[in-house]
Amino acid sequence: MPKPLRQLLPWLLALGLAYYALRNVPLSQLLAEIRRAQAGWVTLAGGLVVGHTLLRAWRWQLLLRSLRRPVSLSNALTALLAGNAASMLIPGAGELTRCSALRRTDGVPLAESIGSVVAERLADLLALAFVAGLVLPFGAAKVLGDLQTSLSLWRERLPLFLGLAIVLVLLAAAAFWLLGLGSGRWQGQIQALGAGFTSIGRVRPLGPYLLLNLAIHACSILSLYALFCALPTTAGLGLGEAALVFVLTTVGGMLIPTQAGVGSYHLLASRVLWLCGISLTDATIWATFAHAVINLTSLLISLLGLLLAVRIVGPTQPAPTES
Repeated sequence: MPKPLRQLLPWLLALGLAYYALRNVPLSQLLAEIRRAQAGWVTLAGGLVVGHTLLRAWRWQLLLRSLRRPVSLSNALTALLAGNAASMLIPGAGELTRCSALRRTDGVPLAESIGSVVAERLADLLALAFVAGLVLPFGAAKVLGDLQTSLSLWRERLPLFLGLAIVLVLLAAAAFWLLGLGSGRWQGQIQALGAGFTSIGRVRPLGPYLLLNLAIHACSILSLYALFCALPTTAGLGLGEAALVFVLTTVGGMLIPTQAGVGSYHLLASRVLWLCGISLTDATIWATFAHAVINLTSLLISLLGLLLAVRIVGPTQPAPTES
């Protein structure tokens, strides 16, 4: 498939899903409800989005320092924000942009930083699985009205999910090990990628690092709760519903990857709230409002990071190591 078409498809899918989700919502009603939003809760939600970004930069810095790359928090944050901005503009460009920025500012080999990003994704999946294990029984009880049934269903499937996760991790580790046995010009890159991927195992102390991953997800859930409180139609929803929206939209976003979550978030979040008892129109309005607040906040701080990266990034620096 030609590259321009590959980059265009996420946008087409996003617009199609957004149209489907919003097709029955009058624009006048959408704007009227958004104008009723309470500024204090919206500001709190924006602050939590900023906190989420800062925690992600701190987590990445810890991974890089476990690789003996003394990257400052400001450089890690700037690279992360530049990557976020690039990913909103060009599909799939975010991770390479932030790793390239860090190579220029701190001389971190591209393969190592990409490996650390893969390790981040693994940590995110593990934290998401933990949150899902707490939330999905609540969601099933909310929808089915039978907590005992939902708990038994979840217990039956939990060993299967854990087994699949372990198998995937083992297969990935085996692939890195086998590839590392090769020779030639790719061996150093593969070993650096593997070192970045396994950087979680070298983070010390590990306990606070794992708690940091949960704190990142907690910021996301709390921001959704603040946005519930911002609109009168969703003010009665609680942290359980916020966590449910977070889990299902995150998993859905992995399965239906659209540009900046446009369309897929509107569709999934609105249907989750509809199942929780909110009318479909009000649920779709909230999803549109929440997506706009979260992404506009992220875009603003990401553009700031992109501007900083353009100003401070110069010639590629040599790769430093800690003594």
